[in-house]
Amino acid sequence: MTGTTERSSGVKRLLDTPFSIGSTVVGAGLIVAGLIAFWTGYQESTFPVVGTELTILTGLVGMMFAIFFGISLLIVAAFMEPGFDA
Repeated sequence: MTGTTERSSGVKRLLDTPFSIGSTVVGAGLIVAGLIAFWTGYQESTFPVVGTELTILTGLVGMMFAIFFGISLLIVAAFMEPGFDA
């Protein structure tokens, strides 16, 4: 199959363009950071590198923010058009 007929279905993968690769990596990193923030808050210990002490509530809030932006970046990576490359 040629590249034209292969892509005619409109299916776009997350690692097609440099923008979508970067967005996928940052989104996955934010999801992992959100899980780390939640676990750190659950343990009521200090956040790595930053040094602030987290409670369960602040860990949960940090997790919700990070996972929200991480999932948003994954959606952007999946549906963003490549731009003015035509």
